[in-house]
Amino acid sequence: MTNTSQPSARPPIRLTSSDGIIASIPTLVGFTPADSLVIITLAGSRVGLTLRVDLPPAGEETAAVAAHAARTIDRHRLNAQLAAVLVVIGEDVRADLVDAVTEHLATVGVPVRQSLHTSAIAAGMPWQCLCDCGEVGILDDPATSVLAVTAAATTGQVSYRSREELAAALDSRIDTGTAHRRAELIGALDGAGAVVQGAVLEFGARVLSGRLDQLDENTIVGIGAALLQPTRRDALVSWTAEITEPGVMRAAWLRMVQQLPGEARAYAATLCAIAALLDGDGATANVALDVAEELRPGLSLARLVSQITARGITPTALRELIRDGVR
Repeated sequence: MTNTSQPSARPPIRLTSSDGIIASIPTLVGFTPADSLVIITLAGSRVGLTLRVDLPPAGEETAAVAAHAARTIDRHRLNAQLAAVLVVIGEDVRADLVDAVTEHLATVGVPVRQSLHTSAIAAGMPWQCLCDCGEVGILDDPATSVLAVTAAATTGQVSYRSREELAAALDSRIDTGTAHRRAELIGALDGAGAVVQGAVLEFGARVLSGRLDQLDENTIVGIGAALLQPTRRDALVSWTAEITEPGVMRAAWLRMVQQLPGEARAYAATLCAIAALLDGDGATANVALDVAEELRPGLSLARLVSQITARGITPTALRELIRDGVR
């Protein structure tokens, strides 16, 4: 499993200390990773692309992970002079993986400035530098780091304690009876253009005013119907790209993932993934796409977004791609 994140939805991020780098990872990635390699690219001390991968078994798979990481970072460098910091999270320092990634990054002109290790990212955990400096330390609480507090205040970003907790945020919040009733109501709205359009307008007003908790049954059902109609669904994708305030559309579609049933929920998860990618949040995008695939395997829009995610497209490029698609 690979996650990428881009910092475009946040103010410029600068990291100046080893413990600060490790403490920043839950915010940069979107959750607190375990048994992972995190590669943080830096232009000077400013953070660029952050890449997280599961720790691979030793051997050929390690080389494949290292090569993939180097290709992804090279594709996003935008002619900038980059360096990288590697952070291994797990019981083993994984010198083989650090060496492989360092070697592959060197082939694309990205030197590794520092390699760090900690068994877990949590307050009180020891960390060490894997370079010759011998630097060691104890982590403060990552949740109280300057980056975490700033991200929460400026973008509303939530840093989850694990990928499992992130996935749980996209769980359905409705019981079987409600899901069945809403599915029937959504089906009954097929062709009811005025009703669906009214629901879309009401949804937009609630989203922009920060009143997602006040969505009524008619609006939820109407949005479900809109997601099943290609023209209206395309308009909702376009609108998602036009709202540039960080976190707004991600929260809106997360709410719909929690409240809609069936195929409509699969499309809501796909739009949640798009909104997350536009916020530079690859972790939420991947989890949302897993939800869509589980609900409706092979959904064409979800497949397209999965391909975009795999290529690690930047939020700016994705926004332009969506805008060009509706012109």
